[in-house]
Amino acid sequence: QYPKMVIIPFPPVRYHIFTEGWNNILPAFFANNEMAAKATFCMGIMAMQTSNFWKGAAGMPKFPITWLFSSTPGTGKTTAATLVNALFGSGADLFAGSSTSVGIQTRAALKKCMMLCVDDFVQSKKNDKAYAEMLRQFFDHQGRSIGGDTARDFVADSGLMVTSNEIVCQNDPAVQARLLVFEFDKLQNTSGLSELQTFQELVSALMPDFNTFLYEGKLDKEVIADCSNFLHQAVGGGAVDRKIGMWAWLLYYMLLVSWMAQSVEGEPEAIIKWVVQQCQHSARETKNTHSTVRRFVYALSKVMPDAAMAGSHV
Repeated sequence: QYPKMVIIPFPPVRYHIFTEGWNNILPAFFANNEMAAKATFCMGIMAMQTSNFWKGAAGMPKFPITWLFSSTPGTGKTTAATLVNALFGSGADLFAGSSTSVGIQTRAALKKCMMLCVDDFVQSKKNDKAYAEMLRQFFDHQGRSIGGDTARDFVADSGLMVTSNEIVCQNDPAVQARLLVFEFDKLQNTSGLSELQTFQELVSALMPDFNTFLYEGKLDKEVIADCSNFLHQAVGGGAVDRKIGMWAWLLYYMLLVSWMAQSVEGEPEAIIKWVVQQCQHSARETKNTHSTVRRFVYALSKVMPDAAMAGSHV
């Protein structure tokens, strides 16, 4: 059945599917996890521009790893990842979390400007190092070579999304700085499963439209910079913070998609509030895991005369 791309040659029909999905189906099914699910969906849309992000079209030449986390079952995180998978024509066929890092990178090298969705990663001491290296390679768009009888070179040309009941390499600040973690709580008062399944069947038809979310054929670098400046002020970071910049990319896309969908009154404010809260928590956790020296440098940058270290990546 998959991979399968649905083609609907009527823009008004595609727009109706999009607005119905964003404004009614996602809120009904994901309920208390609506914002996390919409953020997940927007990361899928962002992944269509991974080549532009890696070229530095939005600022730094990186693309974040999407980590869908929950401490309990029944939260909908796998369903959210499945919807992103369906956007790219792959339906419910998520890649297994037990796959090796080489297997994941090999699969990602077969895709371009898409999102590879890996389900149910389980941490172990054995795969700590392998996953830490792999996540760096996805984030920085680095190639990898392996030797032996199956010697080959490959580059993962797509983004990476992982679902898990734990956060990978939690004591490694370098890895944490590359993740956008969306936490899902246990679903409450959920409804509309059949409608979500129908939306999932049709969502790949929207891919050509989402691919046009550009300004004059490029990422809107100026507006993205405005989102970044706002988040830096809202979160209170004195120096430029790479992770806040990544949350700014998500804020830009969530607001853009919400506006395109003519969303319900108050949703833009809800999106801003949610992203600011996630960004505050994320920035605080990242700083807390930094070494003593790095934390000292960060604090020093905030009190230097005349903002002498302003804009530096500490």
